[in-house]
Amino acid sequence: MSKHQTLMIEGTEIVLFTREKDYYVSITDIARHQDGKNAGDLIKNWMRTGATINFLGEWEKNYNQDFNWVEFDLIRISSTSNSFVISSKEWIEKTKAVGLEARPGRYGGTYGHLYIALHFANWMNVSFYLKFIDGYVKMIAQLNPALDVQRIIARANYHIQTASVREHLVPLMDWNTNQEALRQASEADLLNLVVFGMTAKEWKAANPDKKGNLRDHATKLELVVLSNLEAINAMLIEDKVSKPKRAEKLLKVATAEMQALLASKPIEDLKKQE
Repeated sequence: MSKHQTLMIEGTEIVLFTREKDYYVSITDIARHQDGKNAGDLIKNWMRTGATINFLGEWEKNYNQDFNWVEFDLIRISSTSNSFVISSKEWIEKTKAVGLEARPGRYGGTYGHLYIALHFANWMNVSFYLKFIDGYVKMIAQLNPALDVQRIIARANYHIQTASVREHLVPLMDWNTNQEALRQASEADLLNLVVFGMTAKEWKAANPDKKGNLRDHATKLELVVLSNLEAINAMLIEDKVSKPKRAEKLLKVATAEMQALLASKPIEDLKKQE
C-alpha cells in the first residue's frame, strides 16, 4: 500500500491507503467511533452474520480470481450456527481473500476495500455511514476533481442493496439463478421509479440510440439521492418492510432530499463540473 490519507469524521480519525488504485479503509478506525475499547469485537460481530459472509464472498467473486471457494462454502455453512465466529485474519488466510487486509504495526488493524468498509459502516451506524460518505466524497474531490466519485459511491451502495435483497428476499435455492436476477432487477427498478420516474426498460425504449443505461446518464444530483436511497432501502429490507411501504418511504425521502439539495452549494459545485 502507498502513502496513507486520513479522514476526520465526528472526531474520529480514519486512515485510508491505496492499493492498485483502490482505496482501502481502516474498518478498525470506523469501529473505534462506535466502541473505542472493543473495536475488534465489533468487527467480529459484523463478520459473524450470514449477510456479511455472503457480501464478502460476492465481492471476492467479482474482484479476486484466486478466491478459495471450497473454504468459503465451509465458512458460509458454519455461519448459520449461533456459535460461529471468525476473525478477519482467519478469513484472509482460509479463503485467500483480498477485500480485507490485516495490517500490523503503526496504522495497523483491519482494512477493507471501500465497498466493504461502506458495508461495515452501514451495518454499524447509518448516521455515521452517511457522514463518512460525505467526508470521502469531499476528500476525493480535492485529490482528483475529475474522478466521478458519486458513481463510485452509488455502485458501492448498489452492492449493499443487492446483498440485502439476496439475504432477506431470495430463497437460498434461488441464489445465482434467473429468479434472483428478476428480484434484483425489481428492487433496482423500485429506486429507478422513485428517482427517475421510469424503469430501466422504459428508459431504454425511450432512448434506443443511447449507450449504457439510465443510471449512466443520471445527473450528479440524481446520483447523490440514488446512493442514499440504496442504503436506506437495504435497511428497510432488513427490517422486513413491505415493498409498497418501502416505495412510499423512499419517495418521501427522495422528495425531501431533492428539495434540500437543489439550492445547496455542494450541488451547485457538482453542476459546474457537469
